[in-house]
Amino acid sequence: IITLYGFDKAFALRAYQNTGLKKKELYSALKTALKNEEEITRFSAVEWIGDDGDKKSLEALFSLSYDDASTISAAANALASNYDIIEAKLKKEMRSAPQSSAAATSVMTYALLGGEHFDDIDKYLQSSNANEQANGARVVLSVAEILQNKTPYYKNPQLEEQRVKKLIAPLGKLANRAKDDTAKYYADAAIKAIYNLIND
Repeated sequence: IITLYGFDKAFALRAYQNTGLKKKELYSALKTALKNEEEITRFSAVEWIGDDGDKKSLEALFSLSYDDASTISAAANALASNYDIIEAKLKKEMRSAPQSSAAATSVMTYALLGGEHFDDIDKYLQSSNANEQANGARVVLSVAEILQNKTPYYKNPQLEEQRVKKLIAPLGKLANRAKDDTAKYYADAAIKAIYNLIND
């Protein structure tokens, strides 16, 4: 039934209702499906969780067993759509090690949220926490790459581009002061991506 959700949501929901399963049992099954080897099953579980909006199930998306691009992207989209529910958890996970799936999901979530949350990103760039610095810079890098690739995530790409350009200065400061090599690397990469976007 969970895999079916990725193809026909209405039919899958009717099938679930016919099983007589309680919501608690559904949430348990969805979280188990996140660990499934089949990409379509993981994707369908993520979509169902995002549409349902259960807080604990949404928080499970920060600890995915698989970190393939499609699963991370689907998780980020689900989380961005439920920002008010997962805001505190999202900000907490920005302190995760940059190589973790939690960080990858958090970074992509902020990237999809776009410019109205750039004040948060600016704070991460100015943070004394190395993981927040690196992940904040990764968000800017991701947004710049999305804009350059003209991926249709944003309603107003021109406005997003203006917002991301304003982060060149704090990124430059971070690149100069960062003691952590990972934070410095992503700050430099984000600056280059913004200039590539400007010169595109």
